[in-house]
Amino acid sequence: MGRSVIYLDANIIIRFVEGDPIARAPLKVRLAPFTGIRGSMITSRISRLECRSKPLGRGATAIL
Repeated sequence: MGRSVIYLDANIIIRFVEGDPIARAPLKVRLAPFTGIRGSMITSRISRLECRSKPLGRGATAIL
């Protein structure tokens, strides 16, 4: 059996970083098995760009 990989869309990343604790709770549960395993969570350059566009516009360097 091969290793599992999960793709993170921009919506998931944004909710995980900027969401309130209630929004983050189910994500933490779902992502827990992948945490700490290098290469088990992937995303695309487009999703990374989507995640950065709003914080860049607001000057929110801490979120970046």
